[in-house]
Amino acid sequence: MVRDDLQCQVPSKKRVFQSEEKFSESKKLKTDQKPVKETTTANFNQVDDRLKEIERLKQGSQIVAQDKITAENEKEIDKLKQELKEKDNQIDKHHKIINKLQKKLDKLKKGRK
Repeated sequence: MVRDDLQCQVPSKKRVFQSEEKFSESKKLKTDQKPVKETTTANFNQVDDRLKEIERLKQGSQIVAQDKITAENEKEIDKLKQELKEKDNQIDKHHKIINKLQKKLDKLKKGRK
């Protein structure tokens, strides 16, 4: 009889132990799930913050690139202005030469008549 009692008690203890184990596992799962949700939300916030930072940096780099292009364009404009002044000076010199030659030609024509 003692053996029968022992056998009956052992399975019941195992069942109780298993149910306690399952109960503690479910508790662990529930407690583990809360930080996961918080961590997930925190991760989403971090990702969102990083995306905003990336966008801000992209805009900053675009501004820097535009500034470089603007500076290069201004240099090109200054260079072209200088070339234009030189061309204007050449044209003025040519006009003076043409006027002198025209006057000489007119004098020669008047002298022959």
